[in-house]
Amino acid sequence: MAVLDQDPFAELTHHDPDAQRVSDAIDDALKVEKKKRDKAEKNQVKVLLLGQGESGKSTTLKNFRLAYDPEGWQEERASWRAVIQLNVCRSVHILLADSTDELLNLRLAPLKRVEADLMRRLGAASYEDTPDGQPPEVYLRAMTSIPQANDAEAQAVLFACLSDIQTLYASAKSQRSQDGRGIEESSGFFLNDVERICAPDYTPSDEDVMRARLRTTGVQEWRIRFHNTTSTLGLNAAYGQDWVIYDVGGCRTARHAWLPFFENINAIIFLAPLSPFDQTLAEDPSVNRLDDTIRIWKFITASKLLSRTTLVVFLNKCDLLRRKLRKGVRFADYVTTYDGENEAGVVVKWMRDKFKDVAKSNAPAGTNRPVYLYATSVTDTRATSVTLKTVHDGILRAHLKSAEFV
Repeated sequence: MAVLDQDPFAELTHHDPDAQRVSDAIDDALKVEKKKRDKAEKNQVKVLLLGQGESGKSTTLKNFRLAYDPEGWQEERASWRAVIQLNVCRSVHILLADSTDELLNLRLAPLKRVEADLMRRLGAASYEDTPDGQPPEVYLRAMTSIPQANDAEAQAVLFACLSDIQTLYASAKSQRSQDGRGIEESSGFFLNDVERICAPDYTPSDEDVMRARLRTTGVQEWRIRFHNTTSTLGLNAAYGQDWVIYDVGGCRTARHAWLPFFENINAIIFLAPLSPFDQTLAEDPSVNRLDDTIRIWKFITASKLLSRTTLVVFLNKCDLLRRKLRKGVRFADYVTTYDGENEAGVVVKWMRDKFKDVAKSNAPAGTNRPVYLYATSVTDTRATSVTLKTVHDGILRAHLKSAEFV
């Protein structure tokens, strides 16, 4: 009877020394490769971008790439023209939903065909229904490689419709200013600059790409190499040169995917938009967006998995907050615990203290981690580049300290 637990390769390797040497060489090569992989992973800095939908995560990632991957950014920038064209079409259709001008609706009808064609060319993965009869949101599978869409025809149609788009926007702007509504603060809004955007020779600027709206499905992963990263810290090591930045979905249905990334993450950059203090979640109109942001922050700061993780908060969209407060919208009407002046600087300071208090009161016992807070407007590339430099050095210092280099 055959011995069932006998090594089926034992006889082969016993009688074939060459095969044994080959097997040993493969094993050695695998061990060397694993050692290299483990060392490279130890050297990596892993950063997770978190925040609700429309908080500025993708724009923050764009800023990282603009600042630290300029060659890749320049190669990709032209392909964003199709995305911006799609943004213009969507904004037009949102405004048309409120328009009673039948002739204007008819004259702008070609943009519906343009929108459908752009979605097909860009590789739309799925759609999400939106409230108030707005056109559905389109999701792409990834931002890592935007398809090169043939957008020349779309640009020609936009240019032909320029005058009608301007008429629509002027009428809608007047009406919406009377009833307090507005879409100017949303990402992907270009109608206030439509003459430049619709020009036949239009090429996107860095600022245009920052403002462009492109929603994606799943987790986006970017790898960025920082050169001479340790020189500012007085060190001369390779640790922290390679960063892996993860951008995960922010809508409530996507947050279940966050938890697996909490383990072995070096830093979290949490986007906390301040301007939508008077708005509710698109997926749940009963929930105030600022309340939702604070609820997420409580969850993050209370997680034991993150007790050694550097936490960075971007109190974002301060430019839009300032603009909204100047229009007379009162912060205290929506945040009843606030009793300060209706001025952006005062509100931001109050929110900064609020986030500090939450981080301190919710931290697990024995937690000793750095928490950094910055007032930001991530669509401002110059100001954000300065902030990212500070954030980079802070995260790297904490990473090196955990590895006992400082």
